[in-house]
Amino acid sequence: MQIYKKLVVALILMFTLIGCTALEDEIDSASDTAYMMGTAIQGKVYAPQAEELLAEGFAMIDQMEQKLSEKIADSEVDQINQAAGQEAVEVSQTTFEIIEAAKEYAELSGGKFDPTIGPVVELWGINTDQQRVPEPEELEEKLQIVDYNKIELDHEQQTVFLEEEGMSLDVGGIAKGYAADQVIQLFAERGAKGGFISMGGGVTTLGTKPDDSLWRVGIKDPRPDDGNDIVAAVELTDLTVDTSGDYERYFIEDGVRYHHILDPKADGYPAESDVMGATVVTEDPTEADVLATIIYLLGAEAGLELIEGMEDVETLIVTEDRKIYVTDGLEDEVTILEDNKYQLQE
Repeated sequence: MQIYKKLVVALILMFTLIGCTALEDEIDSASDTAYMMGTAIQGKVYAPQAEELLAEGFAMIDQMEQKLSEKIADSEVDQINQAAGQEAVEVSQTTFEIIEAAKEYAELSGGKFDPTIGPVVELWGINTDQQRVPEPEELEEKLQIVDYNKIELDHEQQTVFLEEEGMSLDVGGIAKGYAADQVIQLFAERGAKGGFISMGGGVTTLGTKPDDSLWRVGIKDPRPDDGNDIVAAVELTDLTVDTSGDYERYFIEDGVRYHHILDPKADGYPAESDVMGATVVTEDPTEADVLATIIYLLGAEAGLELIEGMEDVETLIVTEDRKIYVTDGLEDEVTILEDNKYQLQE
C-alpha cells in the first residue's frame, strides 16, 4: 500500500542541503513515561533539544486533559455536562474539534459509538473503586438521554450545547488519538528526525530511527498465554497503529467478563462482539483511535466492510473463533508470528 512505501522526501532533501554530519551533531534523543488521560503514556523523540521538546509534548497532553476530562471539575467538557439542558458553553478550538469529530464518527457507526454515553459509563464505573453491574432499570433510564443527535454545535460562536438535562459527554474514545496527533505534529514542526507517542492502545510514529530503520510495532494478543503477548508486528513510518478490545479494561463478576466498550444499542451493556481485538493502521491518529472501537462495536464482518470502503485505512481483526482477518492493503506489511494460536484467513 502506498502509505507504507512513502519516504520522508522533505527530510532527505534537508540532509542533502545542509549535510548529514552537521545535522547529526545536533540531534539528541529523549524518552519518558507518564500517566495521563486515564492511561500510561510513553514518548520518544530524536531531535535537537530532545528533552525540552518531549517535555513540551507531554505538557500539551496534560493541557488537553484539563480541557477534555469529564472527571476534572470545571474542565470544558465538565462545564458542557453541567450546563446540559440549560445553556450552550463556549469552548476552545481543541474541544470543539474533538466533539465535532466524535459526532461525525457516531453518525458513521450508526450510533454504536456515541460520545453522549457518559451517564451509562458512570453507572458501570469500570476501572474505579465503584465498578458494578447496574440494574436494567437504571440503564434503561440513562439510555433515554444518550443521543449524539442532541449535541448542538455552533461553529460561529464555537459553542456546544447538550439538549437534555442529565446528558453528559465522554470523549475518552477519541481524545487520546487527537492528543497523539498534536504531539507528533509538534515534533515534526521542530525538525525531529523521528519519534513516537504510545498511549492507550495506540502508537503514533514520525520519521525513522537514527539508523533510518522503521518503527516496529507489536499487535497484542487479546488472550495471551505462555508469556507470548504479541500476535503480529508491523513496520511503519508516519502512521498510527491503534488497537481496541475487550481485554483492555474490564472486571469479572460471577464468572462474567464486563469490559469497558459499552453499546448504547444493546441496552447499555458491554458490546457483545465476535471481535476480541481490532487494530487500525492509518495516517490519522484520531481516526485510528475511534475506528478501532467502532470495528469492535460493529463486529468483524461489518467492521471489515466499513474499512474496505475507506481510503488509506487498514485493519487486522482477531476474532473469538481464533481467526485473523487482514485487509488487502496490510497483507504485505504485517508479520503474523508463526507460533501464535490463530488462523490467518485468506
